[in-house]
Amino acid sequence: MKDLSGYIESILCDLLPNSRVDVYLVDQRYIICMDIYEVRRERSGDNFLKDMISEWIDSELKTYFPTEVPNNKKIINAYEGKYGENR
Repeated sequence: MKDLSGYIESILCDLLPNSRVDVYLVDQRYIICMDIYEVRRERSGDNFLKDMISEWIDSELKTYFPTEVPNNKKIINAYEGKYGENR
């Protein structure tokens, strides 16, 4: 399997300006780590936000890989503070 992690990372980085994206290929599976900053959310809405972003990533990848979406695992963290701010 060709490592497309840099390509996937560039696709996702361009779409969310206040985020950090890292993509790794480990054992034929892509690990997509996203830190989303400056997000305002209700405490109970934390899972909703993560689920929504996860579905958005899958939908975006289907645009670029219409016949076969690479296997992936998503780790999504949402922060109310600004990027680089102490958490």
